[in-house]
Amino acid sequence: MDHDSRFTRDELLRSTVAFGAFASEDSDPCPFGNGRPDTDKAASMRGRISATVQAIAASSHRTFVYAFVLMPNLARLIRFDHSGIVYSELFPWRTSSDLVNFLMRFKNMSASERGYDTSVTSISYDSAEVVRAKEILAGCDALPAGVPRSTVIPLDYKSSLSLMRVYDDDTKSFHRVVVHRAISSADSFTGRATRGFYGVDLEEELVVYVKDAWRINSSSTAPEAATYRLLNKKNVPHLAGFYFGGDAVSQTTARTRKFVDEHPEYSRQETGLGIRLRSHVHHRLLFKKIGSPLKTFESTRQLCISLLDAIEAHGAAYKDAKVLHRDISGGNILIDKDGQGMLIDWDMCVWLGNKEEVERIGQKVGTWRFISAGLLEDRRGPRQHFLRDDLESFAHVLFYFVLRYRP
Repeated sequence: MDHDSRFTRDELLRSTVAFGAFASEDSDPCPFGNGRPDTDKAASMRGRISATVQAIAASSHRTFVYAFVLMPNLARLIRFDHSGIVYSELFPWRTSSDLVNFLMRFKNMSASERGYDTSVTSISYDSAEVVRAKEILAGCDALPAGVPRSTVIPLDYKSSLSLMRVYDDDTKSFHRVVVHRAISSADSFTGRATRGFYGVDLEEELVVYVKDAWRINSSSTAPEAATYRLLNKKNVPHLAGFYFGGDAVSQTTARTRKFVDEHPEYSRQETGLGIRLRSHVHHRLLFKKIGSPLKTFESTRQLCISLLDAIEAHGAAYKDAKVLHRDISGGNILIDKDGQGMLIDWDMCVWLGNKEEVERIGQKVGTWRFISAGLLEDRRGPRQHFLRDDLESFAHVLFYFVLRYRP
């Protein structure tokens, strides 16, 4: 086999439709409810399987992932999505046809039934879409210093490129966006699993930033696209230039949530910790501004200016749009190509004018490193998140970045 015909790691992960793990009887990753002890080996196997799922999701576009575990005589099927994990009872795979039946049925499934995100398709480097995207990229000036054009579309013709169809809730239309690999991704497949991409919007003819996440599907939680539309309407400054996006069509994690609702005896919800399974909806947003991480600031002055810009955005949102951000952190403040700050990631915010939204204000959210001391120290349970908590978080961001990144 010559070098050109070998699978790279990313190509192998992208082509994986389901995977199997081999385990001993005492390392069953899902021993709960059948009288088996939860051993260190079981925990280690759970970690290995979860890491494999995360690697597959980071290298491809998936809505869920199938897996199976083979032990000497028993086996178990597992399904991962962004709400959680559903697993089968143990079955004797050597003496039953259960595993063979699953694999045969899996073979006949469509791409979406296998967990592939069908709103994203692979495209060749010489396709008409990529040729046009490279023309748009060559004439753009949206990229900040330190971000080469090859980060958006690589020079290597063998690199994988994808065409992402992004739906807009407002105009009921789609935009086609050429993307390479994610420039940032969450550490876990379950939950919001936020990823970021540089891309080229073929309809708008812009180089853009794509936020790809699985938002909580709740009537009391406003979609981030709706929040940005409200902030834009109120002329809130120092935002990332949202202009298009919304929920992906027919992509929710209803199956896991439905299973738990119908079989609560099988759920391992840690109610004592206030954790419960949630349904999620695939949500994509397009932004005209591309920022650099706050840690790339060139001087203490630029750091302070960026923070002041973010505080101005936060204050205008609170005063004019009645929106409280609730997740002030170093990762949610960027520096644009002109050296100004941008406040991003409004998915954890609360609309103060909405009664259902206000009921969420007692949830403890945010980035632990920057959460206010009052929220962290309240042992009576989550208390209301106030404006002062966000303002304290700005101070923590300033102290952290000065102490860590200034000589």
